[in-house]
Amino acid sequence: MVLESTALIGRNPAAHDGEEVAELFNYADMGRSVSKTHLHLAADSSGVWVTDRNSTNGSGLTGADGVRKTLAAGQSQHAEYGDTVYFGDRHFVVSPA
Repeated sequence: MVLESTALIGRNPAAHDGEEVAELFNYADMGRSVSKTHLHLAADSSGVWVTDRNSTNGSGLTGADGVRKTLAAGQSQHAEYGDTVYFGDRHFVVSPA
């Protein structure tokens, strides 16, 4: 996926009333490890801000130090290029477009 500004990731992501989100990324997940609206993403010049949207199975990221950090519900964390973002049993690596 290519993120240009903001997005939601989930099985069937939906924005809150009045919330503006540029893209919705749907992930088919038969095991239901990914919540309906799991993550909010916001791109910037050095990576992406990742916010857990009160997901059931959690999310987190692993940075260059190799330490996996769990995101608390509603918490935002900056993921730099090369970091891995986890959501449910899925993940992606942040890289420049």
